[in-house]
Amino acid sequence: ALNGLGGVGKTQSAIEYAYRHKHEYKLIFYIGAYTELELKENFFELARNLALPEMATKNLDDVVSAVKRWLESHSAWLLIFDNADRLDLLKPFLPNNPEGHILVTSRLQVLDAVGIAKPLEVTEMTPKEALEFLLKRTGSEDKDSAEKEAAAKLARELGYLALALEQAGAYINAKRARFQ
Repeated sequence: ALNGLGGVGKTQSAIEYAYRHKHEYKLIFYIGAYTELELKENFFELARNLALPEMATKNLDDVVSAVKRWLESHSAWLLIFDNADRLDLLKPFLPNNPEGHILVTSRLQVLDAVGIAKPLEVTEMTPKEALEFLLKRTGSEDKDSAEKEAAAKLARELGYLALALEQAGAYINAKRARFQ
């Protein structure tokens, strides 16, 4: 599991892990885990993609059970549960004896209730990393010291959070704006 504040890059880190390790898996699944309905709808989509016969029933609870059975009887898969901030919602969707790997992203610090003793904490960037990111994201690496100081101030105001820095960098890049 990856845990940390909202916007620090947990989702992006999970996606990057999946990308870097895609050769280790036959299938990679991404499930939004913010609400029960989202979980059920995502499991229904999984059942459809796996061509499970239970998806024809339209009973979402049957579909969830079928997907869990599939996860318990097949190997070489990665299942990412993203934004699992309510463990009571997540628990019924976890397979009992998974044959693949499960990666959970959450803002929660304690995930014992779903059998995760020590999640990896994702923290905000360091000031140096945030500045380097902003400059690279905007193609401003060769800017003068005043622009770099303004970029450093912006990074500090954004709390060195990856998501906020990405959005600011995208805006600055699209508008061809200056940090000042």
